[in-house]
Amino acid sequence: MASPTERTYHSTPAVYALPNDSLEHRRLEEQHECLLKLMSGRIIHSPIPPTITRILDIGCGTGLVTHSLATSYPHATAYGVDLSPVPALRTNPPNLTFIQGDIHELLEGSNPDPRLAPGSFDLVFSRLLIFGMTDWQRYADAIATLLAPGGYAELHEASF
Repeated sequence: MASPTERTYHSTPAVYALPNDSLEHRRLEEQHECLLKLMSGRIIHSPIPPTITRILDIGCGTGLVTHSLATSYPHATAYGVDLSPVPALRTNPPNLTFIQGDIHELLEGSNPDPRLAPGSFDLVFSRLLIFGMTDWQRYADAIATLLAPGGYAELHEASF
């Protein structure tokens, strides 16, 4: 086990260079609370109907947003995808599943994940992928592939 002063990182080859340890998990949870205040207490600002059935959170980190969406839409199936395993920080509702991996590999790799079927998501959400995304066109194409007709994509990004 690493000492409290040693940081740990995901082992997946990727541009994302931030740690995936408990200190980073706390930072991500605090960042979420700050962003929630900035966003008027709402995670989603798209006019999604209450009848949505499938939600995808790409780059879900600690799973806090995915958990909130799964709780807010208990009749929907919510998936969170991240390079690192999602830490067990809370009890998850039965309609929530986390998938570890790179979204592009999960869609286009030699063994595509059947849970990420093209055209099957009513909402695709991501936040602050600027720290690990290098091919935004490929990412936008992936989102377009995943969205169901009439579905919403909501991306919260920053620019520097």
